[in-house]
Amino acid sequence: MLGGRGAGKTRAGAEWVRTQAEMPEADGGCRHIALVGETFGAVRAVMVEGPSGLLAISPPDFMPKYRPSLNLLEWPNGAQARLYLGGERPVVSLHLPLALSSYTAQSMAKRLLHEARQTQQTVSLTLPPAYLQLEPGDVIEIDTRAWRIVELSLLGQIEVTAVGYHAGLYQPQLAISDTTAAPPVNGIVSRPFLQLLDLPATLPLKKQPLNPAGQPLLACFAAPWPGDVQLLDQNDEYLQTLFYPAIIGQTKTDFAAACGSRWDFGGRLEVEIYGGTLKSVSPRQVLQGANVLALQTPTGWEVIQFASAELIGPRRYVLSQFLRGQNGSEAVMAHLLKSGANVVLLTSQLTALEVSTLRLSEDIVLRYGAAALRRDTYGWQTTRYPTRRAGLTCLAPVHLKCAAQANGALEASWIRRSRLGGDDFDAAEIVLGETNQAYQVSVQ
Repeated sequence: MLGGRGAGKTRAGAEWVRTQAEMPEADGGCRHIALVGETFGAVRAVMVEGPSGLLAISPPDFMPKYRPSLNLLEWPNGAQARLYLGGERPVVSLHLPLALSSYTAQSMAKRLLHEARQTQQTVSLTLPPAYLQLEPGDVIEIDTRAWRIVELSLLGQIEVTAVGYHAGLYQPQLAISDTTAAPPVNGIVSRPFLQLLDLPATLPLKKQPLNPAGQPLLACFAAPWPGDVQLLDQNDEYLQTLFYPAIIGQTKTDFAAACGSRWDFGGRLEVEIYGGTLKSVSPRQVLQGANVLALQTPTGWEVIQFASAELIGPRRYVLSQFLRGQNGSEAVMAHLLKSGANVVLLTSQLTALEVSTLRLSEDIVLRYGAAALRRDTYGWQTTRYPTRRAGLTCLAPVHLKCAAQANGALEASWIRRSRLGGDDFDAAEIVLGETNQAYQVSVQ
């Protein structure tokens, strides 16, 4: 279209776009439209919000909703118009005046690319006033799928726009040396070592639940780290990707049982980790959730915390000042845990297995390996993990009492523990966090 200044070129183009968006698809209408300009600011100022832009010429009953954070216009019938730069290619770039190691730079680039793919999936919600505490950036869950809020409107009702979210993309990297995290030498990629942790309760690390109740955690390590590690189910269906290595190791000394939920100043445990570092913290930091370690016992995973970590050799530490049987794991504490047991440091690096609890059986079969290798090569392996669904089993009760009755019988009573709202001391009854409850009582 040729015309001088003020001839109506912008208005004519806007009317044509509006017609295409409003017209039924069967009659030749469009559902996906590109608004292309020299800069995003020019597209927004002229084509969208200008005096002859789409927002100005659209009738009130068919007004498109503009989402600046997504560069998107959306009409009530589902038609969409995206804002693009002229000659733009699908490249995500980051410009920072920083000196980065190659591993850190590669990890950052991968995160940006995965984030760009995640944010292509959006969801719009209308919520009641009960959700006024939500803010942009908050993460919500819908049918076990996580979404991050990018837009929130409080005009009348709470209008929320969210994009796909994966917690693993935003976790800090472990402090692993460049030699451990360096690219593979001569094309050799190490086989990853994967642990599946069936824990009895959700671990509240950094104010966010690390895993939903009943959802096993995944911990993976390889040296050198191959980059992304992919997980498949037993039918070779893709499950998820692990982006960062975990701190995994083994015990080198026997570890005797101790009283749970009290400080144990006499115990000592020597461990060797495959990569990363351990550090000492103050008792106050321990009580705030620091230094959480999972020990694999013959009957499950005991969760402990430690305040002191003394380095005695390459990647070898002596741990002391413990809190034992944390988060409802006292039932699986071994009377004497033999050396050679697996240990995993529980940090926000870990991610939950993205499988519905309804699909969790007694055994979980996982195929995993470096994403850079073909699935029929040495870098891929299949492992069967037994699970007890510890996170869905009632926690052992406390304050057990037995009283003799007049007829000679014994009446037993206890106080139930819960994973939900158990700290409400004014409640008449502890909230039931499971679908049903059943306890086994042993009389000796």
